[in-house]
Amino acid sequence: MKFSLPSDPHQLGIGGKMPAPGRYHVVVLDVDASFQKTPKNIPVHLEVLAGTVPGQAGMTTTEFLYYDRHDIKDFAVERLGRFLWACGLIRPGEEADVQPEAAVGRQLVVELFEDSYEKNGVAKKSMKISWIGGGVWPLGDPEVSDVPISREALATLAPTTTSNGPRVSAPTEPFAELASVTDDPNDPYAGL
Repeated sequence: MKFSLPSDPHQLGIGGKMPAPGRYHVVVLDVDASFQKTPKNIPVHLEVLAGTVPGQAGMTTTEFLYYDRHDIKDFAVERLGRFLWACGLIRPGEEADVQPEAAVGRQLVVELFEDSYEKNGVAKKSMKISWIGGGVWPLGDPEVSDVPISREALATLAPTTTSNGPRVSAPTEPFAELASVTDDPNDPYAGL
């Protein structure tokens, strides 16, 4: 087998290099909440669809959401809760049995920064979701109205249902003009 490896292999991701720091419209590719590979983390694989930095569409990154089931920390619950909210899996003020894996295919906005660290004496870099301002938002949130959104990706949104009723990972204002005005439960924008 013959192949070429870049000079900085730790930047390889699922399907490509990591995106540059910025704010991005992303889709969740995979979530592993089994705690088998990472006992205190939930790996979340994201793909960039559009964003504030040109040329990043298709780039991927993995975020590890810390969550120790045996020693629950407030910051971890808040961060995971914000991710689940941004994915449309839980609403403010709601208590629900949520499976993080249900985020697969959901679209949201994230802010990424470059994290430099050392592992086994080797300098490494990765992209991380920012802690400043929460780092994740649902599509159409006013705090990220400056982030370009992929209209093609929006067209792929489909309604989903959880044990607590319909959920969508659909934009809210200012993207209401993209939504149809119906009460059809099969319309991913219904009720926005």
